[in-house]
Amino acid sequence: MLFRLEEIHPGKTVTREISLEEASIQMLTGQAVFTNIHAEFKCQCDPMGYVVHYHAKAHAAATCVRCGEQVDKEINTSDWISLRTKQPEESHIVLDDSEMNVRFIPDQTLDLKAFALEAIELELADYPRHDEGDPACKTAAELDMVEEKSSPFNVLSKFLD
Repeated sequence: MLFRLEEIHPGKTVTREISLEEASIQMLTGQAVFTNIHAEFKCQCDPMGYVVHYHAKAHAAATCVRCGEQVDKEINTSDWISLRTKQPEESHIVLDDSEMNVRFIPDQTLDLKAFALEAIELELADYPRHDEGDPACKTAAELDMVEEKSSPFNVLSKFLD
């Protein structure tokens, strides 16, 4: 869904919403699937371009890097971004900490679907895993320990070394 930023007039706030049933991305650890995606955008003019405040929600399902089973996460994120339409005249751009939410855009359109998917993707860990102590997450080492404890001859095997 493309949003034409030219529709925003100084002193006015333009609100847009987007909802998606499902989207997926390929991660280093496998496929991640996002469902029930909903994002709200509030856009205003800024002297340097536009400011977009957004709130995005989704349910994420990815593969746990510890056990290989599915890990579910509810994503709920809010932030803002400054969209600048004019590149600085200098060829080298230095942004300080207060400008980390700045993005230079080549034209007056914003792809709301791509923006929402990027916002929720950034909230998902690069290497998803279950929470510490989650009984659903059994690593290979933990499974081996259970097998070791179950044998009455494990104590004797220590003396053979």
